[in-house]
Amino acid sequence: MNRKKQFKILIFSAVILVIGFTACVQTQKQKGTLVWDGNVARSFDSGTGSKDDPYIIATTQQLAFLAAKVNENEGYRDVFFRLENDLDLGGTVPGALEWIPVGINTRAFEGTFDGNRKTITGLVMSAKEKTGLFGKIGEKGTVANLRFDAGCYIRGETSGMVTAINRGTISCCVSTADVGGHNCGGIAGISSGPITKCIVRGNVRGERAGGIAGTSSGLIDCCAFKGVVSSSNDFSCHGGIAGYMPNGGEITNCYNRGKIEPNRYGIYRNGGILGASQSHSPNYNQVRNCYDAGESATALLGDLIGDAQIISNCYYDLTLMPKNEIYNEFQLLDRKYFAGRPTAKLKSPEMSNALNKGNNDGPWEQDHRNANNGYPVLKMEQQVLSLN
Repeated sequence: MNRKKQFKILIFSAVILVIGFTACVQTQKQKGTLVWDGNVARSFDSGTGSKDDPYIIATTQQLAFLAAKVNENEGYRDVFFRLENDLDLGGTVPGALEWIPVGINTRAFEGTFDGNRKTITGLVMSAKEKTGLFGKIGEKGTVANLRFDAGCYIRGETSGMVTAINRGTISCCVSTADVGGHNCGGIAGISSGPITKCIVRGNVRGERAGGIAGTSSGLIDCCAFKGVVSSSNDFSCHGGIAGYMPNGGEITNCYNRGKIEPNRYGIYRNGGILGASQSHSPNYNQVRNCYDAGESATALLGDLIGDAQIISNCYYDLTLMPKNEIYNEFQLLDRKYFAGRPTAKLKSPEMSNALNKGNNDGPWEQDHRNANNGYPVLKMEQQVLSLN
């Protein structure tokens, strides 16, 4: 064999060795870092933080690095992030690690976080004031496209799987996890910013407990709840979408097909859509274009307090809840504000048209794939979240 051929063989062998070694190192690196070990990275994986070149978060350590920086008062306003992998925060193994939220005390995340439809598991927290992946999302903050599986479990004074406190925007998030606390929700504990296109299938238990938000004074739009909401005491406010809504809250185009367990007072402060609403003119609370077909919900809306409540185009399953009632400061509310429909009628094509108010471009459609047992569905469930 001449020297030229020998040289080519040596070069080829060296290249193969380098490629193999690099792949091995990358595989070991990912295997060791997709499950959190309590350590914090010194930088993000790549990117410049711009909209076209976001910071890439590929490991749990890099996610912890984001939390550490925000908790040091780096809000990342107008900075963009993208999650690259499914991550395990370590709470599903013996000696579980407790996550430190992105944003504690007065610190808030002000950037844009794209979850990239990746799944968070092993998020375990308890006995903290604020619990959630994020502690606080500021007014300029946006979090979207995140999923939380049943391996997550959080408890705290204010708890939400995405965030304890939301003043920004949350969209396209899905959770099958369990949440508990005083103000607790499947997505946010307390929210004054918009929450849109989210679905929760987990369990929520608390004093002000909601399938989407515990307390909401902002907009909740195009969301669905299919889990269980239960009370932590006899005076709890809990509902399938929101537990409590003070001045200026709005729930539109939402539905409940979960189980709302009543407290000792039954209907009072328990609702398939909203537990309790309190508002006074001119800050109107609004519930529009919603329906309730929960397994054992006692009312579409729980208790309404004040003179500034707008309820329109809302329905409930008359077969499941023949005595559905709404109270306004302990007084029964006129049923003109909401309408009961037999199960067959609620599943009919005309129901999605009614919820859309005749607008073909509205958010509702008939359950053609029988993904919701025939009840109307939101278009986003298939088109945006690809849940079924």
